[in-house]
Amino acid sequence: MGIRICKTIRTIRTSITLGVIFLLTSINAQTFDYLFKDANLNFNSKTESDFQQVIKEYLSIEKKFRKEVCKNPNQIYNRYKGLMARAYTSEGMNIPLFDNGTLDIDAIVAGLPEIEMKLNWLTELITNHKRQMVQKGGFAKVKKDIHAIEGEMLDLLEQLLTDKENYHRYLIENRGTNKNSNENMLLMARESKYKIINLFKLYRSLLAQVPFMLNYTFPVNHQLLRRDYDRVKYKKDIESIKLKNKLQFYRRIKEDGLPVNFNLDRQFRAIISNTYVNLEELEKSKESFITEDLRYDIASIFRYIDLVFKRSGERNILHGLQLWRERVQRGYNFYKLLINKGEKNLAARMSGIEGITDFDQYLKDVSKSRYNLKDYTFSKFLESYLFWSKQKEIWQALFVIETILTHEAGRLDGKDALERRDIVQLILNRFKVPFYNSFAYEDPFYSYLKRVYSKDEEFQKNKWLNLLFKEGEFSFTYYFIPSSFKIYCPSNSNISNLIRKENLTLGLELLRTSRTDFPVLRFFSRISMLGRIDMAPLWNEYLQMPERPGNEIKEGIDSYVNDVINRNYKFLYFIPNGASSNGQSPNGQSPYYVVAEFNNINKQNNKFKKISNKISKKRTVSRGKILVFREEKSTEGQNISKIHFYHYRDSQLFRFFKEKMPMGIGKGITHFASSANLAPGSEVLLGQGAGYDTLNTSDTVDSTTADRAVDRAAASVINQDLNQDLPPNRDNGADWDGYSR
Repeated sequence: MGIRICKTIRTIRTSITLGVIFLLTSINAQTFDYLFKDANLNFNSKTESDFQQVIKEYLSIEKKFRKEVCKNPNQIYNRYKGLMARAYTSEGMNIPLFDNGTLDIDAIVAGLPEIEMKLNWLTELITNHKRQMVQKGGFAKVKKDIHAIEGEMLDLLEQLLTDKENYHRYLIENRGTNKNSNENMLLMARESKYKIINLFKLYRSLLAQVPFMLNYTFPVNHQLLRRDYDRVKYKKDIESIKLKNKLQFYRRIKEDGLPVNFNLDRQFRAIISNTYVNLEELEKSKESFITEDLRYDIASIFRYIDLVFKRSGERNILHGLQLWRERVQRGYNFYKLLINKGEKNLAARMSGIEGITDFDQYLKDVSKSRYNLKDYTFSKFLESYLFWSKQKEIWQALFVIETILTHEAGRLDGKDALERRDIVQLILNRFKVPFYNSFAYEDPFYSYLKRVYSKDEEFQKNKWLNLLFKEGEFSFTYYFIPSSFKIYCPSNSNISNLIRKENLTLGLELLRTSRTDFPVLRFFSRISMLGRIDMAPLWNEYLQMPERPGNEIKEGIDSYVNDVINRNYKFLYFIPNGASSNGQSPNGQSPYYVVAEFNNINKQNNKFKKISNKISKKRTVSRGKILVFREEKSTEGQNISKIHFYHYRDSQLFRFFKEKMPMGIGKGITHFASSANLAPGSEVLLGQGAGYDTLNTSDTVDSTTADRAVDRAAASVINQDLNQDLPPNRDNGADWDGYSR
């Protein structure tokens, strides 16, 4: 114990010292030109031929890496898949174990009454649904009522958006010029508040029509569940481990859905719950205007409900509920047997649970399999680490950058690659922070490195590799997440190689021109979080970076100009005029950018672009192209002299954060001194290979694409790579958050 405390104190001192050194030197350490010089590369200019020269050499090294570490991908993957199945597949939702492999009975005992109540809830749902099916016109009437309510809600949403635009324009244009301006603004806010109250009322009426689409114990506050779990997630004392097991078990009961299309159904049940929670909070708060997140979620809920009614008749819904109850019942039986103090083995044989005849041995096998899975993955990580540690630092840097981009971003953006550029800059920022670029003895991979390296200094110098293999700082590095397989067996499909070259080019560009205006260390993707929860309130040590528009559009904007002048667009929200996508302050006079949806024309080919969701026989909802614009006014301040248009960077995809303290210092001290408030690392899940399968955008993201990102991200194989050689995610009881990590 004394040795451990001494090591911790020594680590804290090292962290503080290195943090201070970093702070003092960061101003002069923004470039990475030394990487090219060290590798003796002729890279004096940023021409295409220079890039191709470096990329070609890297790919030849990467090919050797695959041959050496991943000689037989199918055999290696089958080995991983088998270990995963034995470690985490069970009749139960989750088997809570202590670090020594023994069963945490208290966690199960605490959760069993909740499962019992959940079974009763499902039984009641099934009974009510059967009763509704036999009623004359029962289900058809539900559809009709839903369409009517949705129509009213859509009207209110449009009015709320108009109210928000008018209020903010009035605020900007009349500040200090009108004695009655405060009274007028108060009246506008009050009218908007009344509409929000009515919107919440309509939302409750809508959900009353679809009880089979709600969570157990609706509404579930998924953000609070995540917060409570994160507070103990990394603690190692026995009481914290017990609490973590109970919370994780409890979350498994709450965060559930139909076995059919499980990922999609589970995600949207959570979104429906969180939208209810957020609307209720907005109604009670002093805020008077609809948020973009709420508007976005309500619109997607309409589409999901419509999808359920189109694809699932009442009998299919009933069948899904019955399958759900059967699965929960099997889990309940399984847990009862696990904690049975008497004839446990006899009960197992009589239960009909296939393949389990001795529960004592079964638990030993599960514990051993989890260890074997971790050991196998970390051993392959070590092989990868050793291979790249023998290469020049430039190749290490490129391997880390392209691996992280592949898993965390995929193809989420287009030609401008603004999201991927931001992620690369985050990687470069983390490279300079001791917490991210080094291992402490608490890190799981530390003990594996010590098998090879006799002194810590020998591996601590490999900062790039440490940045990647430090478990949990990027979600795909967890050994129980299938995409970790792709770290040591990267995909070699044609599309993978194409994206790999793009990512390598981005990495080279930013290694030569590292930015100084984007000090981010953390990010998450809202559309990938279970229930689309916002992590910002949970990260007290971090500040969210302001939203920015994309690159300016120079051509094909004439008719958009007319639309703006005539207010022929659907206003969504404002972005404060702080910085453009490259971090430079714009020169315009307007204090905000406007995010708006234009429903009319694709200007390039003069085709009318319209995508409609049928809400009722007489009502359709058009989803057009989302753009950002900024108005410049004449010197008199009355007329618009020029309008600038920008591509839209979907705020649902990535949100970036910087530390409140100087970069790296607060993180290091907090981590080693106390992990009480330490949240996990990057909160991105669309990575893990999913980006390839969920999006295929051009250089802009319109609302249709963004909606498709949500719907397909939930339904797709989250951990599946381009060549589709990984299985879909299963509710396998692993200690991970599904859509959030």
